[in-house]
Amino acid sequence: MATIFLNIPTNAPFDTALVLKSPTSSNETILTNIDLLNARNKGRLNIQSSSISVFPSYRNSPPETSQLPFLSLIRLVLPVVTLFSAICTARFSGVSGWDAIFPSVAINHVVAKLVTWMTLICIIVYELSFHFLGTKRNDESIGLEVRVHDVDFEDVHETELSSSERMVSEHDIGMNRTHNLGTAPTSLNDIDKTKSQQPSKPDSKPIPTDSTTTTKKQTKAAPESIPFRFIRATKGDVTAAKMRWAETCQWRAEMGMDTILSKPHPKLQVIKENYPHYFHLRGKKNECCYYERPAKMNLPALKAAGVQMDELLTHYALCCEYMWTDIEPSEEGKSIYVIDLDGIGFRDFAGEVVDFVKRASAFTGAHYPERSGSIFVINVPSWFNVIWNVVKPMVDDVTKQKITIMKYGMEAITQALAEKIDIENIPPEYGGRSMPLGHSPEEKKFMQHFANLNQ
Repeated sequence: MATIFLNIPTNAPFDTALVLKSPTSSNETILTNIDLLNARNKGRLNIQSSSISVFPSYRNSPPETSQLPFLSLIRLVLPVVTLFSAICTARFSGVSGWDAIFPSVAINHVVAKLVTWMTLICIIVYELSFHFLGTKRNDESIGLEVRVHDVDFEDVHETELSSSERMVSEHDIGMNRTHNLGTAPTSLNDIDKTKSQQPSKPDSKPIPTDSTTTTKKQTKAAPESIPFRFIRATKGDVTAAKMRWAETCQWRAEMGMDTILSKPHPKLQVIKENYPHYFHLRGKKNECCYYERPAKMNLPALKAAGVQMDELLTHYALCCEYMWTDIEPSEEGKSIYVIDLDGIGFRDFAGEVVDFVKRASAFTGAHYPERSGSIFVINVPSWFNVIWNVVKPMVDDVTKQKITIMKYGMEAITQALAEKIDIENIPPEYGGRSMPLGHSPEEKKFMQHFANLNQ
């Protein structure tokens, strides 16, 4: 199977998009732009003599209208509001001379508050104006991901379509080679040869939870065999993927990730009691569902029980490893991540809870790439948009497309979750009809596994 990323113009529906040649005959399959556009999200289809699947691709979608980077906006706004605040404060406080330009100690605190609020107002006004006036996409072309399943076709050629970059990434090759379509075509027969020359991946089997059995060590691939997720995460840059995979292997060795699920976890119960997080059933596309309530984390109780921040981060890594080893061992597995911010305060964004979330997100993003299917941030307070507008420019475009932010309102939250998760699998805490959080088969198996190890 080969994956091809294309940018398809909508104003030329009958132009040739792909030409597939058969190695056994001179027959060619010609796929036009309209063939691919009509095949979007319809699963595996047979078009002429080929078998393909077509999905929308954010990776090569037409870019949005250019927006001023956040740091550039700050550099532009800050000097102006500082000077304006100093003059206004001096004017109404009665000071004169240089104190009007360089505020005196007596009025510094007033100037600082004015600068902070005026900067926030400028950022919000700019973001809102850009959202309503400037975020227009170019509708003349659409990004697509085309998967060619038919191995009878050996060549995938670039056509005369546009000057946009096209890339083919060949799945399941030991080194996961990536080529530009403008170079000499690669035979799909060579893929089979390459497969046979590479060491096969070890089977990922569920960890036995019976206390009478011995848990098998989870063996990961060697650094030379790069999981294809890492190549997707680096947008086809194999060199960068190798470096990132090597860093992940080093991190796994330092953290002992290959054996972490076979070791006792005596502090699991106290962590679970003071840090609500749960595995809970599946999404509509078989995604693992994970719910978390960081605002309900009781750090003082955890510290009193002897749980330090590093131990909490190790526990979070253990949960990730369990999800992608026991619950969903497939390399193509995805997750639905629901973050409930109910009860969070403005001051919490400068505390240890947010520091934990940042550090946990950093290593999951670095060492478990391409695992996130959808992210729901729910029960957000009204002021959260200020924080989000500051953070959003720093978030990868692909990740932003996966994030849905919901304010308070059970009906709206249930409706949003139901688009990705069957109502029978949504917990009753969020309007669904499944068992409550903490009582799913995945959660019970997770707790029983470590209860056996802790005996």
